[in-house]
Amino acid sequence: QETQKTDKNGEKIWKMFRMASDLANTSLLQGADFIEKDGHPNDDNQHGTFLATLIAGEYGVAPGATILPVKVLDHNRVGSELAIAEGILFATQKGAHIINMSLAFPQGYFPSPYLMAAVEKAVKKGVILVAASGNGGETPGDSVRYPAAFQPVIAVGAVELNKKNKKASVTAYSSRGGSLDFIAAGGNLENDANRDGMPDGILSQTFDPNEPTLFGHWLMSGTSVSTAYTTATIALLLAKGAKAQDIPQLLAKGAKTLPATKDQYNSTGQGLIQVDKSLNLIKKSSKIAEVPLSYINMIPLILKKNA
Repeated sequence: QETQKTDKNGEKIWKMFRMASDLANTSLLQGADFIEKDGHPNDDNQHGTFLATLIAGEYGVAPGATILPVKVLDHNRVGSELAIAEGILFATQKGAHIINMSLAFPQGYFPSPYLMAAVEKAVKKGVILVAASGNGGETPGDSVRYPAAFQPVIAVGAVELNKKNKKASVTAYSSRGGSLDFIAAGGNLENDANRDGMPDGILSQTFDPNEPTLFGHWLMSGTSVSTAYTTATIALLLAKGAKAQDIPQLLAKGAKTLPATKDQYNSTGQGLIQVDKSLNLIKKSSKIAEVPLSYINMIPLILKKNA
């Protein structure tokens, strides 16, 4: 898809976008762009595409998902509270079952009534909201960032492979505190705990940020990644017949308790997300073929159950 934009000098710029091959068999709904407001929610950073393929791509956690692209961050991963609130309302109006917010406001930010109202409206409609706790765990006085800090939102931190015991442990960068609900695989590009010669990141398909038509499989890490993993887990649970109101309990019962870090309050929440354990808690069996979901920086997800 070719789109036209205008630079700061008023000059027109044409830029070509293509779909990731891992999403070739994934259904895409008409989304929205609350940054450019041009009707084309193209990813111009690589963040959204990476998370979309991780969630719903051919080799993702919940393959076969239906993606609703909602763009609320620009090419620098910067957005406004208004864009995020509008994105939440849009996804809710379009019937999203899950809204994945792999983003976080800076430390010290407190939400406006408008964003709070958008979250509350989504919750009243039965939408499940999942958000990144933040990557500021090494910052003094850090805590779970908004929108993850909203009470109805499932706040997700990150784990990495421990160098000593080769088991999952909370990453230093993962924001923590009383609002944290769960932790999931987030990785750490600065480590190589298993000594395989590769950074301990999470692998998924996205594009070269300097060339949006050049795709490959990249390694990334962060609570954005762990949030996407949790969202995909929830999608699988819903596809298997779980009710939205039962999701928190299913995640908690399936989670694995990990030792909390000694110098931080509540770094693990209710534990490490384990998709297989949570799925096994559901007695009702059904196909998990055309699972659910959505994409782009905020990644609202739509779940369509099999008939």
